[in-house]
Amino acid sequence: MWTICGLLFQQSHGSSIFYLHFEIDNIGQCRYLFLEFYRSLKKRTLDRRYRALVCCSGGLTSCLFSTRLQELADLKHYNLRIDATAFTRLKEKYETYDMILLAPQVAHYKARILNKIPKSIPIHRIDPTAYATMSLDSTFDLICTGAKSKGLLE
Repeated sequence: MWTICGLLFQQSHGSSIFYLHFEIDNIGQCRYLFLEFYRSLKKRTLDRRYRALVCCSGGLTSCLFSTRLQELADLKHYNLRIDATAFTRLKEKYETYDMILLAPQVAHYKARILNKIPKSIPIHRIDPTAYATMSLDSTFDLICTGAKSKGLLE
């Protein structure tokens, strides 16, 4: 008799999602449990949010802008996560994001950032007028386009 053990772990929250532990004595039951494990894994993968990171010099104005963007996403019931960071923390945060948006005050660093961040993470400059007036439309559309390209938004 064999024992099967598996754990699906959610890294961001540090909690288990699905725990599988059983002895194989019936191949039908074994198959059923593995299929349930697979369905849970697939569901968690499909439930993933598209994550965008707004970056400014100190993190204050990007926090205001990203909060407004997140409110818009929530209002539309879009599965998006929009956060903010200071430019000095970008290097330690970028890996968990699908897109980086640069505020006008740090947009001139785009070429330098492109050399340090994988090409798979698009980096965009936020229009200065849109940023200064908190006009969200063009930036929100850019995020939605990115999410659609990854199949995370219809």
